Amino acid sequence: MSYTTLFVIAYIIYAEVLRENAYLSRTIEVQENQKVIDTGLYGIVRHPMYAATILLFLVMPLVLGSIISF
Repeated sequence: MSYTTLFVIAYIIYAEVLRENAYLSRTIEVQENQKVIDTGLYGIVRHPMYAATILLFLVMPLVLGSIISF
């Protein structure tokens, strides 16, 4: 599997998190009728957006061919 493929997979996971969680926000806010999501990606990992972001940040230097950027 190439680094570019891993990058695309991580980006797709990130996009899926944005689609799945309507209450997603940079700041913690409790909104009326908000529920804990435990299906889809949230059923596998508690913070799928963080996991996708970490994967993106780790693969990006490899895609760009810059090992020193690690």
